[in-house]
Amino acid sequence: MIQNGIKMYLLIAIMSYNLFAGGPEVHINYKEYYKQNARYLHKIWGFDYCLNYTKNMSFNALEKQWVKEKQSILESTSKESLEELKHFIDRYRAKHNLLVICLNLYDSKEYQDEVERIVKKYCKDCE
Repeated sequence: MIQNGIKMYLLIAIMSYNLFAGGPEVHINYKEYYKQNARYLHKIWGFDYCLNYTKNMSFNALEKQWVKEKQSILESTSKESLEELKHFIDRYRAKHNLLVICLNLYDSKEYQDEVERIVKKYCKDCE
């Protein structure tokens, strides 16, 4: 019991120190980050969608979640690109078990090619 209390105190102390320590402010150009990582970000979003993590979320709610988690990267993409990715995944998902589908889909050449096609279509200057 005492050890748990000590661990908790240390954790709180470390978190407080980090919170109040400050440090240099880091500014990231999220549009550039998106351009450099568009394929990866679309692949991850598609995997979340495949596992129904985005189910019942409007694009705006999804955008707010990503803004919180990924700090506004999604503002650089378009609703249409995500809709195309959804359509591709829905066709694939109708045929298989959900977890197996999503894992196989993520690694499939067909999925990689579709992400590539969508990114090229909606982000002309992405790497």
